[in-house]
Amino acid sequence: MKKEEYYVMMESQDSHWWWKSRNNILKKLLTKYFKYNEDTLIADAGSGYGANLNLLKKFGKVSALEKNQDAAEYIKKMYENVEIIQWASPEKIDKKFDLIVFADVLEHIKDDKEAINWCYNHLKSDGFVLITVPAHLYLWTQMDRVLHHFRRYKKKEIQYLLYNNFEIKFISYYNFFLFPLKILFVLYDKIIFIINKNKKESAHNNKPNLFINFILEYVVRLESIFLLKKLIPYGVSIVCLAKKISK
Repeated sequence: MKKEEYYVMMESQDSHWWWKSRNNILKKLLTKYFKYNEDTLIADAGSGYGANLNLLKKFGKVSALEKNQDAAEYIKKMYENVEIIQWASPEKIDKKFDLIVFADVLEHIKDDKEAINWCYNHLKSDGFVLITVPAHLYLWTQMDRVLHHFRRYKKKEIQYLLYNNFEIKFISYYNFFLFPLKILFVLYDKIIFIINKNKKESAHNNKPNLFINFILEYVVRLESIFLLKKLIPYGVSIVCLAKKISK
């Protein structure tokens, strides 16, 4: 990810509709499917500037796994009782967890199969992995390039990655209601770069105005009701919760 995009994320993540609505979905899934207590060990892999940390701290003791030094220093300053581990996939660490979270991280890792194997080896025998990723390669735009994505996924590709080592407890597309807006953005993105080939690329992670931000967050929160009932057929993103199969 480009350095300037890290700073945009840092400024936006606590109030931006995207991170707030994603955390709402993660919270509901963990509450429904994951047993936890105060001693539960959680790894937030690729933690960035800590968008998930306040949520995950409600479910146990959190370790932030992050290679970026600026991000690690920010986490140290802003989040109490969070262990910081300098890490990039597939570096081994001397610790095993009850839950590992890859929240929009797997698409940034060149060898995603190796990352899943790392996850398996760093989970306890009954541990879980929670994954969110962007969906559908045909939705690829300059945003993906700016964020240094290697891929976007289909649901069956996530299932294949986890096959044989994990039992999938929940998997679904999400951001279904906003799918038409994403299509419009993809078309706009392609046209604008044909018209102006010198236009600066951006991930568009800046927070929109308060009204739009509220509406978008509310739409995804409403969708989460249908998501938990597995009624979302399609979407811009994928969320998956899976349990390690002990061998």
